[in-house]
Amino acid sequence: MYIKYGYINFRNMLTRISNIASVPEIELALNAKFDHNFLYAPKAVINGLKESSMAIITTNAPRRIQFGIWGILPENYEDSWKPFQATYNSLNTEKETLKHSLWLRDALLHRRCLVIATGFFISILNNHSLYPYYVSAKHQNIFCFAGIYNILADGFITFSILTHTATHTENSMETSIPAIIKEEHYSGFLGKDFSFDTLMSKELEVDETDLITYQVSKEVFKNKKHSLDVLLPQFNPCY
Repeated sequence: MYIKYGYINFRNMLTRISNIASVPEIELALNAKFDHNFLYAPKAVINGLKESSMAIITTNAPRRIQFGIWGILPENYEDSWKPFQATYNSLNTEKETLKHSLWLRDALLHRRCLVIATGFFISILNNHSLYPYYVSAKHQNIFCFAGIYNILADGFITFSILTHTATHTENSMETSIPAIIKEEHYSGFLGKDFSFDTLMSKELEVDETDLITYQVSKEVFKNKKHSLDVLLPQFNPCY
C-alpha cells in the first residue's frame, strides 16, 4: 500500500471513506440485513470531519446492519459530537493506545464492530502539494474495517476505526493504516473467541499487499456531494 514516490503528510489520519455498494450487495456479502435500509445511500466520499453515519455490524447484533456515527464518544456520553471531536478526534484509534486507555480498551474487549466500506482515501505530500489517493481491496468489492463502538445516553452508536502507525521508508513520516479484517474472521472478530493479544495483532487483518492504490481528483478534499467520477484514477494504479 505504500507509495513508491512522494511524501506522506505528517499525521496522515483516516478521515474519508467510500461505500458505493448497494443494499443487496452488502446484505449478500455480509450475510446480514439492514435494520432500516431506506436510510442507507451509496456515497463516493464519506467525510468523517463532518458528523457522518456509516453502516456497521456490532458484537451485540451480528446479523443486523445498523448505523453508527463515525467518531467514538465515551459510553453514555451526553454532550454533542462536535466539541468532543474538535478536542480528541476519535475517528481513528491507534491500536497501540488501547493498552493505556481504559475506556477504549473496554470497548475493544466488549464492543467491537465491522465498519462496511468499499474504499478509503489517504493523502500524499509531493512537490509542495497534497494529493489524494484511493485505496481498495484487490479481491473484495466490499470489505470491513475493524472498529470499536460505544452507545450514548440517547441510544445512538458511535464508533472508531482501528489503525496501525506506520513510518514511510523515505522520510520517517508517520501515517495511520486502517485495520481491515479478513473475510474469514468476520464472525470471530465479533465473537468472544479471540484473546486481547490476538485482537491487538495483525493476525486477523488483510495484508497491505492485498490493497490497490491510485491517485484520484483533488475534488475529494471538497465538502460537497461527490459523483462516482471522483473515484476515477488520475494515473495508472500504483499496485
